[in-house]
Amino acid sequence: MGKLQSGEIDVGLQGVPLNHIVLDAGFTDLGDMRTPFPDFQFSSLNVDGRWARKNCAITVAFMRAWIKAHHWIFANRDAGSEIAARESGVAQHYAARAWDEYVGGQIFPADGAVCIPAVQTLINVSALIRALPQRGKIKAETYINSAFIEEAAGSRA
Repeated sequence: MGKLQSGEIDVGLQGVPLNHIVLDAGFTDLGDMRTPFPDFQFSSLNVDGRWARKNCAITVAFMRAWIKAHHWIFANRDAGSEIAARESGVAQHYAARAWDEYVGGQIFPADGAVCIPAVQTLINVSALIRALPQRGKIKAETYINSAFIEEAAGSRA
């Protein structure tokens, strides 16, 4: 967003709520990425697999917290938006709009689980944006290890 506002770049993808901030600053919306790419989620959670396997208990505990956080965020718009505003530095009304889009648009599943079509879209779009055709050949199913979140979901207390 900063490079766009400073004029260093002429166009850029802006995730929620940055998209609203730049629109309110007078920039033009060239389109919502979710129109041509309905599963587009703009971000992912990644870990070095070797580290995760060596630190399985920590990884599963983190994923358990991830699941709980997703359930809590989905159930608590005002408090979640307040935390997001405080931690990110964006205005409260932008954080609330982000909650509306993320939760209302089901950008992330409420249970925190991975959405394979969303990851595939992220891989495909990043391949296009960065002109890396080989990246587009990666299949999300081979890239994702759901074992940690599945164990965390099964061991939730």
